Amino acid sequence: MSFGHSPNCDLVAELDGCLLRIQVKTSCCRSGSGYAVSLATRGGNRSWSGVAKLFDTSRFDYVFVLVADGRRWLIPACEIMAKHSIVVGGRSWARFEVEPGLPIRDADEHAGARPLESIR
Repeated sequence: MSFGHSPNCDLVAELDGCLLRIQVKTSCCRSGSGYAVSLATRGGNRSWSGVAKLFDTSRFDYVFVLVADGRRWLIPACEIMAKHSIVVGGRSWARFEVEPGLPIRDADEHAGARPLESIR
């Protein structure tokens, strides 16, 4: 389920009666045979203070990664030692890879993506 506006996690899921905090990351940035995934948060809006929020495993339980070709990973946060970024697609994170989905562009088209419109 979507968790609304949280500074620390994007989703909350229930598994066997336990609530899990999940941070979602996407990447279209190729790095060798994989994809570079930024873990640090550097704003995203005009109110950004200019200070990056480094990856901190105490803020969530899992990181869900979706990359351009549709490959996906569900990585326990405690497994990630990096503070800025990781590269997925190689052997390092292979044990956490889950069933692939649609490539990012195909998923948008499949969902009938339209420009975001405000309701007034």
